Amino acid sequence: MRRLKVICRIDMVCRGAERVDEYRAEGYLLSDPPEVIAVIVERDNERGTTPYIWLGTFKSSDEAMNSLKDMLYNIGRREDRGFGCHEAVKG
Repeated sequence: MRRLKVICRIDMVCRGAERVDEYRAEGYLLSDPPEVIAVIVERDNERGTTPYIWLGTFKSSDEAMNSLKDMLYNIGRREDRGFGCHEAVKG
C-alpha cells in the first residue's frame, strides 16, 4: 500500500447562511508521483454525511488547483442549498 502526501488543503465555507458552519467543503491535492490527485470532501451538518468527489489525476499542481477551485466554487453556488455566496479559504 502506498502513502499519499497532502500537498494542499482548501476550505470552502458558505457565508450568508443563518449559521456560518451550516455548509463546508474541503479540497485536497494529494501527491502521487509523477501525478497529483484532487479530491473534495463535502461536510453537510444537516444530514451528517461526508460524500466525496474524485476529480481525477493531473500532471501539475497548478492544473489540479485550478480544477479544485472551480469545483469548490460550483459546490458553494448550488441552487438547492439556497446560499447566495461562498468563500474559499486556503487551509
